[in-house]
Amino acid sequence: MKRFLTTLLSLGMVLPLPASAHILPEDVPEQSYASMGCMKRGECTEGVRQIHFDEYEGESKEILFNLDYMGVEVFIAPHEYFVDDWRAVYYADVNRIYLNEQWTREPSWFIKLLRHEGFHAAQDCMAGSLANSDLIQIYN
Repeated sequence: MKRFLTTLLSLGMVLPLPASAHILPEDVPEQSYASMGCMKRGECTEGVRQIHFDEYEGESKEILFNLDYMGVEVFIAPHEYFVDDWRAVYYADVNRIYLNEQWTREPSWFIKLLRHEGFHAAQDCMAGSLANSDLIQIYN
């Protein structure tokens, strides 16, 4: 392999360097509260995509439809944005759910995360409306 690379370089051929895996601004460390805040504020958007109910079937579609109806946006974001392997987060103050893409690849985990964070949105509604940052316990 070394001989092959030396030959390419001697012929003036240059191999492209791999793209940097660091998707955050240089001053924002990966897997930190700063990276989560940056994502929440919409300042760090690389690899973050909003998902919609019409992309899914079954229970996932139903949950996403209801969240959309309530005004809650749902996003899938790269693992680098989440602290200590957090799987997902609901930000009540901006009515957004972010799912860690590493955990959404398996359909059973995707639905578990969606249910869990959707329940937090329901708790937010129990506090009066989505126009607050409170979560109230829901009892049977």
